[in-house]
This record gives sequence, C-alpha cells and structure tokens, in this order.
Amino acid sequence: MASKFLEAITNTFQKPLPQANDLDKYLEEMLPELENYSENLNQESLYLEHPWLEFRDEDYFHESILHFFNPEQEYLNSINGEVSFGIWRKMNQGKKLMIENGEGKLYELAFLDGNFFILKIHGDNSPIGKPKYLFLVKEEVGKNLDWKDAIELLHRSYKNGSGNLFQIILVILAILTLIILFI
Repeated sequence: MASKFLEAITNTFQKPLPQANDLDKYLEEMLPELENYSENLNQESLYLEHPWLEFRDEDYFHESILHFFNPEQEYLNSINGEVSFGIWRKMNQGKKLMIENGEGKLYELAFLDGNFFILKIHGDNSPIGKPKYLFLVKEEVGKNLDWKDAIELLHRSYKNGSGNLFQIILVILAILTLIILFI
C-alpha cells in the first residue's frame, strides 16, 4: 500500500512528454533538457561498432536503415540490407561529425548515450522541408519500436532529472513525519 502511494506521489513530479506533432518538434522540446546527460563524440565506445537504427516520422518511410560507425573512420549504411560504404570524421574538436556516403553531410552532436545517437544537420533545413535531425537508436533497443515509441523511451530515460530529486525527498520526509506523528 505504501509503495503504491509513494509511486503515485513520485509520478506527480515527473515531467510529462512534451506536446508535438512531429519528430523534429519533439526533439526541439526535449533536447535542451537532455544536454546535461549527453556524452560527447570523444566517447567513441558508445557509438563505434554498433548498429544504429534510423527513425523518421514520415508516413511513407518503411525502410530499415542502419548506420555503422566503425574504427578507421569506416562508415556503413544499410537500407533494407543493401550496404553502401563511406567515411565518417569528427571535426571542430569533436563537436561536429561529417558523414560522406556518396555526398557529404555535416552534423552537430545533439545527444549521445548508450542507446540514443541524435545528430542535428548543420544549418537550417526547414525551408526545404527536410528533417533537422538524424534520430538513431541502437538497433537492439529500437528494433520493435516506431518513432513515437522511441521518443517516449528517450523521455522515460531522463524525465525525472535531478531537479525532481529534491521534491521527492521532501515528500518522503513529509510522509515519514506523518507516520511518526500518528504512531
């Protein structure tokens, strides 16, 4: 009984998922709150030699696209099993990532952890209707998810943040005080 009560109180302080209509807008809302949890591109063990599944919010997007960042700057891209080869390179003291696979694209790191790798295209793609972000989830984590499920997973992973810890401790202290007073 007490654990359900504590869970209900804890849920009260959890941040709700932001309201948005598309993947870019969700990320625009969430990323400023996540930046303190992000690793940097120098933490290569987080993204090297892992298959990263690409998510898009486009209705007609049904491909299975995997991105592989391998040692020696080897980049592999698999679209429904058809593999193309390229290179990747860190630039600007590891703040930017260039991926060349036929054509080159310059990205800025938006977020990186053990399960999510989010890159923002350098510049403004909104006037031409292209996505702002390359939203990648480690394949083993994202293989049975759609893009909204992946956003919810990212949100659940970090929604409590450190600011709520103080509030939770206060609630627990209040409950303990009430229990002591009524015993």
